[in-house]
Amino acid sequence: MTTFNRPRQPGASLARHPAPRITRFEPIPTAYARGRKAPFRMDLSDVLTADEYREITDAGSMSFHCIGDTGGVKNPEPQKLVEQGLEQSLHTGNIAPSLRGASMASAFCYHLGDVIYYNGEVSEYFAQFYDPYEHYPLPIVAIPGNHDGEPLNAEATSLEGFYRNFLALKAADGKSTFTPESRDSGRPAMTLPFFYWTLTTPFATFIGLYSNVPEHGRLDNQQRAWLHSEMAAADATKALIVAVHHPIYSFDDHHSDSPTMAKELQDAINVFAAGAEHGAECARA
Repeated sequence: MTTFNRPRQPGASLARHPAPRITRFEPIPTAYARGRKAPFRMDLSDVLTADEYREITDAGSMSFHCIGDTGGVKNPEPQKLVEQGLEQSLHTGNIAPSLRGASMASAFCYHLGDVIYYNGEVSEYFAQFYDPYEHYPLPIVAIPGNHDGEPLNAEATSLEGFYRNFLALKAADGKSTFTPESRDSGRPAMTLPFFYWTLTTPFATFIGLYSNVPEHGRLDNQQRAWLHSEMAAADATKALIVAVHHPIYSFDDHHSDSPTMAKELQDAINVFAAGAEHGAECARA
């Protein structure tokens, strides 16, 4: 019996080398933007019942859950434990049994992206999103992360899974929209206005960015202009929250913080401040 041995590659076997990733800037597919017009705004009342919304305004305060990087592709247990903690927080401490019956009861969940690892695949939405949050009772709104937009290969369409499950079209009869990915979970798809969008609530304005695929993120000119416009248009009597997937400050030892997004936010603040100062000068004149 003859045995053939292939020479080992320097460093490691080729089988251990991951396939090259596509981490370039990915423009939002034209088909996904068709029919959607700025300023891409949605009010919290669109995802809550009238009674739930009234409880918030009557209480004079609002609370929400915030999560990110949840896709449990390697091991779903940590994701499920966090989900159980979110559920328990609705029933413990000063939280009323009616879920939102107390001023500190969370009203919704804001997801900061990377819903699905590693490439936002439609086929992974049940395992990584609908199944883990099957018993979570609150609406989940979101902005995409880099893994939601990173194509699996050259033939794949960026953001396809996120588009199907978070930017679903509203049903003509007003009923909830369900995608095949949700199976029997009972969670409807969200009908968000766009990939970057503004959420208005009784006490805060959330400007959600899509920082795209590249390391540390990137905004194109169109989204940058939109950000500046939305900051200027935000209700000055409410808190202003800018949400982005790539963190401006981070103690993570793998990606660390994003100087790119830090500059984008600081530039937006400078533009906003200059506009406010100009308005004040005009008022004094």
